[in-house]
Amino acid sequence: MTQLFYKERTSVSLNNILLSNPYFAEHWKLIPLVIKFLNQLLRWNHADNGFSSITYRRFEARFHGEAIPVRDALESLGLLMVIRTWRKKGTNDKDDTGKCYDYYLTPKCQRALADANRQYLYLLLTDKPTKRRNQKQISKRGHKIHGDVRDILKATVDGITIDLNQVEKVVAKMPDGKAAFVWSLLVNIVRKDYSELAYNVKDGRVCTPYAQLPAEIRAIVKINDLIYQKTIDIRSCYPSLWAEYVITLCHDDPKSQAERARWNNLFLNPDLDPKAVVAKSIGVSRDAIKEVMIQYFNGKIRGKAFKAFDGWISHEFPNLYTAWKKTDIKQTGNNIGKYFETRLTLNKSIYEKAKELGVIIGYEYDGFSFFAKDDSNCDALLTYIEQRSVELLGVKLVFVDKTTDLIAYMAMGETDMLQKRVEDMNAKMKLVRMRCWRNGKDWKPFNDVRDVKYKLTDDHWKYTKAWAPYYALRDNRDGMLERLKELQACME
Repeated sequence: MTQLFYKERTSVSLNNILLSNPYFAEHWKLIPLVIKFLNQLLRWNHADNGFSSITYRRFEARFHGEAIPVRDALESLGLLMVIRTWRKKGTNDKDDTGKCYDYYLTPKCQRALADANRQYLYLLLTDKPTKRRNQKQISKRGHKIHGDVRDILKATVDGITIDLNQVEKVVAKMPDGKAAFVWSLLVNIVRKDYSELAYNVKDGRVCTPYAQLPAEIRAIVKINDLIYQKTIDIRSCYPSLWAEYVITLCHDDPKSQAERARWNNLFLNPDLDPKAVVAKSIGVSRDAIKEVMIQYFNGKIRGKAFKAFDGWISHEFPNLYTAWKKTDIKQTGNNIGKYFETRLTLNKSIYEKAKELGVIIGYEYDGFSFFAKDDSNCDALLTYIEQRSVELLGVKLVFVDKTTDLIAYMAMGETDMLQKRVEDMNAKMKLVRMRCWRNGKDWKPFNDVRDVKYKLTDDHWKYTKAWAPYYALRDNRDGMLERLKELQACME
């Protein structure tokens, strides 16, 4: 590990990769900004579960006149994958130029960032000069007082302590991208350099580094020397609160109130599995309805299962459905989060009650993690949270225990993530394949680039350049499929 220039740190391997490009060798002062941007893009990719659509302005704001050379240099080094996509000018607003590319950090870049972030975290925790510099920077930034629950959330994150050996064992099982993401978050937690805690304008949530940590990492950290005990979250949060949300949009008529009562009897009944009931009613699997419920209340209705669910709601709850359809249904999830979910999960009294019981709460958007010396007071805290849901929302929410054996959770979590990413990658490959045919339509005769007849010819290179994005995606997808086979074999 070496200190680069004036403030950024990176591993020798990543530094050498960047300096191997003539552009970065000449413009070496840009490397700190490049590393920051790669870590930011890493988080965008993680949030988007794949490619992130980024306008040119994002690059321009960081690199100004050097934006395009920086992007091209990263692409030539094999650190950045760029899919050139276009949309009609003015699609989003009058200033929208219409140009938008999709960006994805390659596995090579993910491994290099994971190495850089891991080594820097090691220095922050073990190297005395680095620790002193970090402490001075923390003191210089000061401590902002918000005057609300965010002060408690920040104190919780500030109290996190990490066992490097444990983290190493868990992260070793993760894909490259997820590993780099985890190391990046842990660096920010130790540096206390996360962005100012702010309420999200759309859904009212507060994004914290703790909430972004994968569940398997949350299970091994300590907060103020208290150990992880359990995790609970609201069962089917958006569906559970949908009727309460829609009733605020309706006239107070008996039919709507009756539908509201029937909906709540299904989704807020702890003795029923609403997913199983709905799945059976519309003739789809329980796994399929789970995915539908996640996306349907944000406006997605395409697909057989989505249409079946949409038809079921319109038939069983016509008044609520009609009132809901008059709104911007794509904002349903955000509105439920802003006006219902966060009214409970960010209620200060819950965190104060936890303190009385000797428990520290880790905020997880629609749920909580409990940290304590033992689990003796966890049930009492859960009872209080249920009571507060009645007082604040008018309904008693059902909470499910998400605490799982760490090893099993790691395997299952990675399997679910990879399956979803493979699906997304297949869809992306289909679109890119169509684009490649259009871009390289003159090269259809060279369908098999392995054909010796065309190997190393000008025509071959033109063809492979046009198709390079597709083959890169396919190789990435095939690697995920191999990892899935390994995980499934371990779980059998």
